[in-house]
Amino acid sequence: MDDEDKEKEVEYWWFPMSLRNPYSPTVLEFTDSSITFDGYFYESNDNFPLQRVLALLVPDRTEGDTTHMKRIAVYHIEITEKIEGKDTSEYGPFNSEDSDDDCVGVCFFPTNIVTLRFRILQKDFDKDEENRIYAAWPKK
Repeated sequence: MDDEDKEKEVEYWWFPMSLRNPYSPTVLEFTDSSITFDGYFYESNDNFPLQRVLALLVPDRTEGDTTHMKRIAVYHIEITEKIEGKDTSEYGPFNSEDSDDDCVGVCFFPTNIVTLRFRILQKDFDKDEENRIYAAWPKK
């Protein structure tokens, strides 16, 4: 990662794309052995270890309404533990005819501070190697 990329806002993308991946819109800390974020991850510790590819991307260029992203790092990781912290869910007003109150708080996507501990199996590989990794994963 060069100095220019360090100044850009990094996005963390999980692969292969799946609803079972972590939702990590706000990353609080990233190290070589863990990532802490405000979001959710529906897998329980009973399902670990789990393999994922985690790519770090930054905006590269914009053409019209399209922003092209550039990979600055990519990791094949094995998630070994999930630690859930503070509940950060947001509750919005919802009018309900069945309620005595004017508004009832509703939360559609509960979120927490989540720390995932992992070990890096491989890093900084190309797209062909990434496809070989996916092909070798056990099918559930």
